[in-house]
Amino acid sequence: MVSEDITERIAQQRRDLPDAPGVYLFHGKDDELLYVGKARSIRKRVASHFSGGESRLTSRIERIDVLVTANEAEALLAEQSFIKRHRPRFNIRLRDDKSYPYVAVSLDEDYPRVYFTRVKHRTGRAYFGPFSSAKRVRARSLDCRRRAATASSLPAMNSRWIQKRSQPSRS
Repeated sequence: MVSEDITERIAQQRRDLPDAPGVYLFHGKDDELLYVGKARSIRKRVASHFSGGESRLTSRIERIDVLVTANEAEALLAEQSFIKRHRPRFNIRLRDDKSYPYVAVSLDEDYPRVYFTRVKHRTGRAYFGPFSSAKRVRARSLDCRRRAATASSLPAMNSRWIQKRSQPSRS
């Protein structure tokens, strides 16, 4: 009887979930946080948990909470902070204190550097991210470095050339 009530309540909560980006939290008995997930569409992602045969997790869920965010990047940060703070039983991947990668640009140096980092703690830096794949971030940042090196090796246009060039006609 109690199990049927919980099942019906979960089904109703699933129907009421937003089709928006954000974070969802699965709670079990005694309000224990079982799992934290992020999604582009909370409704679709939660439905995939229940249709994918994850009965070890879904059979323990008694309540679903959501936090709607403006975009996926915010959801990623919120998910990470929830997992680090509460260490849910079913979130194995992020419990090892790893963090997401960022690309940093040093703005306080004569020649700004672009580099890969997992922490955002230094002033005078512009941080981009977080990114979900460290491998992709490293590849992309290397590509950007190559492009910057190629662009900086091109001969610079001197100011005389700029002053002497003809202006396009405005007819």
